[in-house]
Amino acid sequence: MKTPSALSLLIFLAVLSACSSEKSTAPAETRPTTSATPAAKPEPVRRSVDPFPLRSGNYWIYRGQVKWTDAAEPQGVAEATMSWKMEVVRTMNVGKYEVAVMKGHPSDLSWYEKDKPRSDYLIVRDGGKYYRVDSAAVSDATALEPRLDFNSIFLELPPPKGCIARDPEIRRDDTMYCWAAGDAKRIRLESVSGVAPDKDHTAFEFAMRTNPEHAIVTFAPGIGVTSYIYSHHGTVSEVAVKLVEFYAAEYTIGEERSRAASLVYFLSYHFRRTSATGRYHLQRLTLGRLPAGNIPTTLLTVWYGVMNRLKLRQAYPDDEVARVANMLREGFSQLAR
Repeated sequence: MKTPSALSLLIFLAVLSACSSEKSTAPAETRPTTSATPAAKPEPVRRSVDPFPLRSGNYWIYRGQVKWTDAAEPQGVAEATMSWKMEVVRTMNVGKYEVAVMKGHPSDLSWYEKDKPRSDYLIVRDGGKYYRVDSAAVSDATALEPRLDFNSIFLELPPPKGCIARDPEIRRDDTMYCWAAGDAKRIRLESVSGVAPDKDHTAFEFAMRTNPEHAIVTFAPGIGVTSYIYSHHGTVSEVAVKLVEFYAAEYTIGEERSRAASLVYFLSYHFRRTSATGRYHLQRLTLGRLPAGNIPTTLLTVWYGVMNRLKLRQAYPDDEVARVANMLREGFSQLAR
């Protein structure tokens, strides 16, 4: 009998976790949520699965070339190799929204000038949509909701075809004047501190193109923004930076289970869209609320199909699988008490 790969085992454990803890609703309409555990002190925020790892204490450091207009320079243009930090200061819930208080973003380097400070802003998550709200201190959903529109949305996962959102007054049949995603690609972050150098990651390229300028952001679920490019087509302002360090703060047991379940949700979304068999089995498994000890052959068969369809063959190290499995087992035992 063929031995399951380490990645398949991890996904199997994650599916089992998600199926065991969800309520009986159709899988296409649900998103896994973190279950509270008595043993770990909970965060003061209700946290669901987030492919953009916006946990308090997480940070990203970028480095690359920046050009900007400077009249004091002989040619009127200054250029430097620069590093820039983006970090999650804290997180909170505002009504149904998950909100991260942020400091710094690679886009701060656009129109750079000496001693320019890092920006302060919010990233607001509403399901699979992410919005950037600048210069805001919002404590209730009523004040926040009017700011979540086509101007502030910058990311949607899984990405739709064409524009994520655009001003309804702009009538075009192309992908100009909006954030639009390209096809998924596989990348390795071999020179990024804090990321396994030999692991493949799925990445999407999001672009905003207008007549005077363009910006291109590469985003890898589970990591975040991995590169940022900006260029103005007139007055000089150019940015080309890449991620060089990613720090992920430690997770509690419950959050580790959600990290595993996030992979399940992301993959099952695509699988359900194209496979009636996969959709049928996933619905049965979720509605059945399988006990933690069950290991149905059907589940493994379905998930091997997911692996082959998406061509994800890079295995997690065995020690990583064992660590997550132990956390899931401990989490289940605590929930049962």
